[in-house]
Amino acid sequence: MTMQNHLTPDELAMVQRVYNEIVSQDWFHRTDENEEACAIDILHFFHQGMIVESILARICQSAAKEKYSKPG
Repeated sequence: MTMQNHLTPDELAMVQRVYNEIVSQDWFHRTDENEEACAIDILHFFHQGMIVESILARICQSAAKEKYSKPG
């Protein structure tokens, strides 16, 4: 991870893959607010040290299911 919270192109690509996988799930309630909040959550976990894609994806998906699932 680079200094000053900047992402390298490879890091950005990884974060984007995790985001795309989560928001494309049937259970994800797609609103502008949920999509933005989910992206912020992913970046937060990444900057907290979750830099292995499979771990980042698993943790972020679990959190997203709790916070951004479709109602009902």
